[in-house]
Amino acid sequence: WLLRLAEGDVQVGAEWQQSERSHSRELVRTYRLAELTTFQGRNCAKIEGTWRGQSSATHTPDMPGAEQTGPMSFQGTDAGDLTWHLDLERQTIVFMEGRLESTLATTASAGSSVDKTVANVKLIPVE
Repeated sequence: WLLRLAEGDVQVGAEWQQSERSHSRELVRTYRLAELTTFQGRNCAKIEGTWRGQSSATHTPDMPGAEQTGPMSFQGTDAGDLTWHLDLERQTIVFMEGRLESTLATTASAGSSVDKTVANVKLIPVE
């Protein structure tokens, strides 16, 4: 849900990308300045963004709780497509909407499971 602006000036059609990595997660966000427009009477930048992420982890027997279930492993994916309207004068988001998806696969000695979450989101800030 995070909007990260490009460094410096950008023109309509410009794209920028930001990546994050940790020991168990990788996330890539791609943004595009789609247009300069009027939205709800405000001069806005319409920014389209996507992100894709993967994560994995293994709980080993020396971690709390693992002694009851044995080793457990997790594999997850995250994806999102969002559109923001950024008020250029106030530098605030006046509207955001999109779709988020997350899948988590868990494997343990007791079996395995796959959980999937899909959410349609809309943010309308209150002034």
